Amino acid sequence: MDGSIVLAREGEVLAETRFRTVKGHASWLMPLVASTLEGIGIVPGDIGAVASGIGPGTYTGVKVGVATAKALALALGVEMVPLPTLDLLAAHAPDDAGPVLAVMGAHQGMVYLAGYAGTGALPERVTDYECMLPEGAGRLAELLGPGRLTVIGQAPDELMRSIADAGVEALLADVPSPGFPTGPRIARMATGMLLDGLGVDPVPVAPIYLKKPV
Repeated sequence: MDGSIVLAREGEVLAETRFRTVKGHASWLMPLVASTLEGIGIVPGDIGAVASGIGPGTYTGVKVGVATAKALALALGVEMVPLPTLDLLAAHAPDDAGPVLAVMGAHQGMVYLAGYAGTGALPERVTDYECMLPEGAGRLAELLGPGRLTVIGQAPDELMRSIADAGVEALLADVPSPGFPTGPRIARMATGMLLDGLGVDPVPVAPIYLKKPV
C-alpha cells in the first residue's frame, strides 16, 4: 500500500511522511502518524480536523485508512474530511486544464475513472465514479465536452487509444511519482472542503468501493 501522512495548517504543509507497505497496514499506520507529529512537536490535541482518502482503491488499504482516520477523529472530538481519491488526482491537473479524466489502476486489468469539468482545489466532478476496462474510456471521454482532455493518473496505453479512437484529443499529464497524490494538494483540498463547511461527523463516513463489471 502506498500512502502519505500530511500535517498542514491553513493549507500549508508542515510535515509529510510517505510510506509503502506490503502487509500489516494497520500496524504501520498509527506509529507513522505518531512519529510525524513528534517530528515537528505537534501533540494530538493540536489537531483541528482529520482528512482521509476514502477510495476507490484497494479494499484493505482504503478500509484501514478510513477506519484509522475515523478512530482518530472520534478520539479527538474533531470533524473528518472525506477525500475521494479520484477527486484528489483530478486536483493535480494543471490549473489551466479544461475537462479532466482521473484514472487509477483497479487490478485485473481494470481502471477506476471519473470525469471533471476542470481543475482547482475542489474539482467539479461531472460523471459517476466508474470501474471498467481501459478500452471503455472513450465513451466517458466523449461526455466531457469540448476542448482538449487532460488525463491524469495511471493511464494504460489501451485507455489512451480508446480516447483517441473516440475522436477526443487528450494529453496525459505529467505527475509526481512515487507517493502521488502529493501533500500540498491533499492539504489544499482538505482545507478548501473545511472552509466550504464540508467537514463531517466521522461516524457515518464510509469508503467508496466500486464493483468490477461482470
